Amino acid sequence: MVATPDYASWGYRFFDCDYTHSFPFTRRRLGQLLQDHEFEVVEETFYSGAVFGTLAQVLGGICRIAYPQWVDQLIGKAIPRDILNRGLLTFLPCLVTIAVRKA
Repeated sequence: MVATPDYASWGYRFFDCDYTHSFPFTRRRLGQLLQDHEFEVVEETFYSGAVFGTLAQVLGGICRIAYPQWVDQLIGKAIPRDILNRGLLTFLPCLVTIAVRKA
């Protein structure tokens, strides 16, 4: 099981999250990596917070619209910027993929 931020959904925010997330994945890139290492994808979907599937992508889209980057500059002085940013990142779509090694 692999869970990772979806670069296609996160865009520039991918590199503004945890520094350990330095290798961007999309659904296609993750599938290629697993295939190259002889894994077969059993299930794949998106999640956002505690929501899975298409609704997760809808929720992520709403969050991106409701919290554009310039909001950090307006609110960042009153509320620590990292708290707001991490709250947003919680609801951006991530990939979750379940794969098994091919026999």
